[in-house]
Amino acid sequence: MAALYAGALMVTIIIKFLFGLGFGAGMIVFFAVLLAGWKLAYPNPNSTPEKSEATTDPNEDPS
Repeated sequence: MAALYAGALMVTIIIKFLFGLGFGAGMIVFFAVLLAGWKLAYPNPNSTPEKSEATTDPNEDPS
């Protein structure tokens, strides 16, 4: 989880300096990169870091 925030911050800083963005635009970029990273790391919408090890196969019998 901390790696997600650190990675988003590094990418944001690079984009911020490349395009000369201000604080507000930098915050928007940060949250966009954070969301993209979250979706890549946890593609299942019901997934959280705590539940990421669980299997979510829809064909699996729940009983």
